[in-house]
Amino acid sequence: MHEQRIHQRFIDGADLHYQWAEALARPIAEAAQAVLACVTGGGKVLACGNGASGALAQYLVALLVGGFGRPRPELPALALGADAATLSAAAARAGGYD
Repeated sequence: MHEQRIHQRFIDGADLHYQWAEALARPIAEAAQAVLACVTGGGKVLACGNGASGALAQYLVALLVGGFGRPRPELPALALGADAATLSAAAARAGGYD
């Protein structure tokens, strides 16, 4: 019983990945081209998010700066939400705690 359910979850996941590949391959390639144009043109990748998305933004920046585990030059990147003290002060000033 459990083995069959687990097997079906894998099948369902594979189906979703196929659908995502069809829908997202082009926009992801376009985003990669935009990032490449930015950094090769002297720009910097700025990443941000709220909550878990903020953590993912920090992780993305760590990968860009750290080389994705490959020997390559660092890419200029900054996680905008990485300074909790500044964000907290800005939110308080803007009335974010009311």
